Amino acid sequence: MPNPLNTIASIGNINTPVPMTLFGSEAPFLRPNQAKIQDGDRWFNPETKEESIYYQGKWVNLSK
Repeated sequence: MPNPLNTIASIGNINTPVPMTLFGSEAPFLRPNQAKIQDGDRWFNPETKEESIYYQGKWVNLSK
């Protein structure tokens, strides 16, 4: 049976970075593909159970 739904367009911007979630005991400086960390990226430390978000050049802790 053919699919009755068609995608006409996708809304987005090619220049908008896609945030990543990174895991590790130390704050990362690069993404796994060796690209720079970008605003909006998240980092979860499984040892301390703390989560941070990268904003304006630094990791900001979201955990209390």
